[in-house]
Order: sequence, then C-alpha cells, then structure tokens
Amino acid sequence: MERISTYVAGVGIEENTKKYYSGIDLTKFIMSLVVVAIHTGLLESVRGGVIVYNNFFTVAVPYFFLASGFLLGLKLEEPFNGQKNVGILKKFFWKVLKLYFIWTIIYFPLAIQGYYLGGVTIKKAVKSYVLYLLFVGEHYNSWPLWYLLSSIWTTVYLMIVHRAGKATYLRLIQYSILISIISFSLNILVNADNSSLIFTEKFVKDIVSESIKNGRVMTGAIYIPFGLYISKNRSDKRNYLVLLLFGITIGCCLDNQFLRGYSTMLSAIGLFGWSTHLDIKYSGVVKYMRRMSIWIYFIHMYIYTGIYLVLYGKKTSGAIPFLLTVVLSVCISAILDKVVKVKWKRLRI
Repeated sequence: MERISTYVAGVGIEENTKKYYSGIDLTKFIMSLVVVAIHTGLLESVRGGVIVYNNFFTVAVPYFFLASGFLLGLKLEEPFNGQKNVGILKKFFWKVLKLYFIWTIIYFPLAIQGYYLGGVTIKKAVKSYVLYLLFVGEHYNSWPLWYLLSSIWTTVYLMIVHRAGKATYLRLIQYSILISIISFSLNILVNADNSSLIFTEKFVKDIVSESIKNGRVMTGAIYIPFGLYISKNRSDKRNYLVLLLFGITIGCCLDNQFLRGYSTMLSAIGLFGWSTHLDIKYSGVVKYMRRMSIWIYFIHMYIYTGIYLVLYGKKTSGAIPFLLTVVLSVCISAILDKVVKVKWKRLRI
C-alpha cells in the first residue's frame, strides 16, 4: 500500500491508500494564494472585482474544509457511527486544537497591536480577546485562524452526532444543509439595518453580535461533512465539472447574498471533487507545494502587516501589497521549511 500524506492549512492527515491525491495538494497551493489575494484586497480597486470575488475567490476556504473532511473520511470507517471512529475523531480534535493554540500564541503580538491602535482598555481587551478566541477565531490581522476554530467546533459537533448513534454520512449532508440555512441567514441578519427588523430579529442579532459575530464559524460544519461523504462516494469527474460550472454560472446571475452562499457551495464542491480526479504524478515537487501552502496560509498576514507598515505606514490594499506579500511569503516559507525542519509526521492523524 502506498502512503499519502496531505495537510490542509495545518490540519494533517496521513493515510495508507493505493492512490495519491496530488490534485488536492496542487489546488490547495493555488487556494492559499487566493487567500492572500483576499486578505491583501487585490480586487478592491479592480473593475469587476466583486464578480470575481463572489464567484471564484469565495471557494478558497470552503475548499480547505472539503479537503479536511475528505482526508479525514479516508481514515473513518463505515458506517459513520462505527466504534473505531470515536478515537479517530478525538485524535483529529486534539491535533487541530494544538495547532490553534500554537498559532494563536504566534499571532498574539498582532492582537496586542490591534487593541493598542484601537485605544481599547485592558479590561475590554481581555474580554474581547477571550470572546474572539473561543467563538470567532480571529483577532487583529490574524484572519486565517478562524478556519482552525471552525474545524474544532465542527469536530465537537461530529463527535456529538456520532454519540447519538443514528447518523450516516448521507444524514450528515442533510444536517449540513440545515446548518447552511442558519449560517447564511445569520450573515445577512448581522448586516441588516435595525430599522428593517422586527423585535425577534433584533434580539437574535444582538445575541449573535455579542458572541459569534456572524455565521462564519459554522462554515466547517457545512463543508467538512461534504468532504466526508465524497471520500466514501466519489462521483465521475464530469459531474463535478458540471457542478462547478453551474455554481459559477448561477453565481454570476444572482444578486442575492443568501442564494450566493449556495452558488459558492456548488462551485466549491464541484472544484474539490474535480481536483480529486486530477491525474498528477506524485513527486517531491507536489509534496513541497503541500508544505509551502501551509506556511503561506499561516504566515502571510504577518508578512502583509510588515509590508504595509514599512512602505505605507497604514493598512493599504491592492496589487503591489499582494505581489510583495506573495513573493515574501513564498521566500520566507521556503526558509522556514528548510531551517525549522518541521516533523510533518507529528501533524498527522
């Protein structure tokens, strides 16, 4: 049996299998650059940038979640409520929690900087930090961390569902659709004008605004189960391509935020499913790109912060910050990969 070792934004899974999914590694590397483009505001001053963002860039993080679910699914047995899966889910939970703890410490200085620049008192800063640490997953310029927190809460949710003993991989998909309705609705609600809301909506908005802020932390619970399902029931690559193109097409035609959430779902699932079929020879280059995508994903906000502070003195978006961030992130990632010599086996499930 050949070995596949794939890591998605730091969440590593190693699995014995007869096939390497090099397409996942390649696409993940591309998606890490897309995340950099999002955070550096590459499209903010570009004509038609909103269309590109809504229909292409928004699939980046969902792709990471799908990949995590897929690779986790390679470890899980059927049926989902099998006893062996308890230990696998627990190991996954502790691995992601450790990564979240490590990167939260690394990004702590930027959080302090954010509170200092905002003139926040120590008491309010501590309260805010704890709240964002547990329920939001981000602080000042540490946007990549919410992916890990969402994965943590999703794993807790999966363990609860597993404990109930009745869920199947298909049932998890059904739950994901229900969660997506809640998540997308909350995203709209928190941005709505209070004058247009009834008392109950205002009440829910206040609770959400003081806790999870929006429905984004539920994203993992939407996409990871789809990844699990695909790992057990892969369709033909042509079906995934059709799904991808259909999602992009309807996304370009829609001007409704709620429905665009589903066009993103279709596009992300289609792209991910299609990438699992890419016939790319597994090589040292692919393995290197896998590691580089992890480093780029996690360090680029530090690089970007340094760039705009040194060159502009304030947060600045656009093509130049994007290109500089990409170049420096790639270079520094290569150095870190070589000097730090991360023992990737410790990050696997």
